[in-house]
Amino acid sequence: MDFELSKEQKEIKARAAAFVEEVCRPLEDSWGIDDYAVPHDILMGVVGKFREYGFRGLAVPKEAGGQGLGTVAKCLVYEEIVKSTVMHGLLATWSGFLDPHPALHVAPEWQKEAYLYPILKEDKFYHINISEPGAGSDAAAIQTTAVRDGDNYIINGIKRWAPPPNHPGITPKYLLCYAVTDPSKGYEGISLFLVDYPNPGVSVLREYETMAPGTYLGRSCDYEYKNCVIPAKNLLGQEGMGFRYMMDQLNRNRTVIGVRLTGTARWAQTQAARRARERETFGKPLAERQAIQWMLAE
Repeated sequence: MDFELSKEQKEIKARAAAFVEEVCRPLEDSWGIDDYAVPHDILMGVVGKFREYGFRGLAVPKEAGGQGLGTVAKCLVYEEIVKSTVMHGLLATWSGFLDPHPALHVAPEWQKEAYLYPILKEDKFYHINISEPGAGSDAAAIQTTAVRDGDNYIINGIKRWAPPPNHPGITPKYLLCYAVTDPSKGYEGISLFLVDYPNPGVSVLREYETMAPGTYLGRSCDYEYKNCVIPAKNLLGQEGMGFRYMMDQLNRNRTVIGVRLTGTARWAQTQAARRARERETFGKPLAERQAIQWMLAE
């Protein structure tokens, strides 16, 4: 099996390296650890450059408005861009990192126009609402409900670990909300909804910091859905298919998460080796100390 990168893949990897040097590196000293503290104009400048360099919709099929370059190309970009601390918090690349939901690739054209193309072609964001106070990793145990009422659904529940919507310029265009439509069917009773935002039926209960800036951008919040009325046509895909849709999107994202971690580890090792060569103690660089050599080798 040939693992050599194609010419196109090498080109996009080089473009990602150029993005780091030309866009991110000059901002590192002033960026800070919290993306939400970055001034609006600077943040949106990076968001715009991320799109201009051609990194939106890399793995989205061409027939759905994306570039159709596949997951490998997307992984190459994210492995490279984490070589700058500007990219560790994910805020500037959030919608590109997640990509619009795969179910939108085959959705009716009006849903593509409203919820797919703005994320791919414009500097728009969306947020996912899956986890809840009583259902974190166990997504099949969510309790938020969506009850059909004529031409609408009424959603009630609380969603946790979602990006806060209050940074200027990154207010989500919509929320991707998973809710139970048939409690008797277990995980097969979960459905997926496109909830326009801001929405009078959705409010932020609280906002809180997380331990690391790369964990949901360093901040999260709880959204409360309280008698939130949405049109029935905003059901994404088929009723009862929500859990399968969830796994489809998350599994695609997890591939990129893994390669981000690999890229971060390689970048950290490079920095450590450079520091070991530069720093001298007792007349020798750290790189000549056997204990340091062992750590770097391991």
